[in-house]
Amino acid sequence: MSKENITNIIDCLDKGPAWINNDDWNQMIKDVWSTPKFQRRFESARRNRLTKTNDKISTHSGETVSFALYQANMVRIFFYA
Repeated sequence: MSKENITNIIDCLDKGPAWINNDDWNQMIKDVWSTPKFQRRFESARRNRLTKTNDKISTHSGETVSFALYQANMVRIFFYA
C-alpha cells in the first residue's frame, strides 16, 4: 500500500499481486483486512513497531538463529525435556 500511497485497504480492491487470484484477493480484503477487529490489531502493531527503546525505533527482530540451532533446540525441548 505504501508504494502507491494508498491509506485505505478498500482502495486495494482489484489491485492484488499477479500471483493471487483477483477474487481471492478481494475476498481477503472484504472478509479479513477491512474488519474493525483487524484494523485495531493492525494499528496496535504499527504503534508497537514505531515505539522507541533507548532512543531507537525497535526492530522487533529478536535474535537471528540458524536452522541448525533451531532444530537442535526443538529436538532438545521435545525429546529430552
